[in-house]
Amino acid sequence: MTQPPRLAGRARRSAHLVGRVSTDGVAPDLDLALIALQMEHRLDRLRDVIDSGARELRALRVECSVLEGALQAAHVCGSKVEAQLSALSSQERHVALRVAQGATNSEVAAALSITEHTVKNHLKSVFRKLKIRSRWQLTHALRALAEPHAEGQALAAHPDARDPD
Repeated sequence: MTQPPRLAGRARRSAHLVGRVSTDGVAPDLDLALIALQMEHRLDRLRDVIDSGARELRALRVECSVLEGALQAAHVCGSKVEAQLSALSSQERHVALRVAQGATNSEVAAALSITEHTVKNHLKSVFRKLKIRSRWQLTHALRALAEPHAEGQALAAHPDARDPD
């Protein structure tokens, strides 16, 4: 069996690695040496695959920790909104809910049998307690409670959101 010089050199080295070299430096069983070389190559490829898998696993762990941090932050944000909403009076919650549903001050006043001035005062109090400045933010704060997956949107500032009242 004739082998190219480079492959024969590798085969001799592989044969030496497995202890099959004769006194004159020629492998008595070149086929065995070639098999050893192929096994060495396969082992190298297997190590590469394992290393690649280990790198991917580390990357996934990093991504997982980032996602866990984001989830925890969203939970904390939701807990803060819940705590702030629990600070509202019953009447303030009724006004806030109707405004978040899109009702005007006069519609809220008529529905709750209070004056528009009282609605405005309740809204000022709600905005102060929830640390928001607009009806848009109020809508998103209440939506964050209804939809726990609305991460970070609860108190997000909208550039055009200003309370018209």
